[in-house]
Amino acid sequence: MAIAVLGGIALAAPPTPTPRPGTVQVFKARGERQCLGGGKTIAQLRKPLKRAGLTVLGTACGSNGLVFPATCGADTSRIVVFTLPERQIEAALKLGYALLSDWPDASISPCDKP
Repeated sequence: MAIAVLGGIALAAPPTPTPRPGTVQVFKARGERQCLGGGKTIAQLRKPLKRAGLTVLGTACGSNGLVFPATCGADTSRIVVFTLPERQIEAALKLGYALLSDWPDASISPCDKP
């Protein structure tokens, strides 16, 4: 669980929910830059999975848990998480997606924009 201290108050990121049995959660970074925005949409990040014939069972957003310096142009920790059938994990990894379970400080949150 990620914990940040802000003004003497400890803030803990919500724990990442465990995927349903038989499923796996993979993610890709949105590629946004601080102060500049940009990056990829959820649809753009989903497209390679669909094109490869993978079944997307669910989509969420979140953070990879990394902390970046507050500097315009620096990366953000924002990610898009996709739930897939477990049997499709190798195909997703070959497409460059990462296993959410390999990132212990990652967290999931609702998506605020497409």
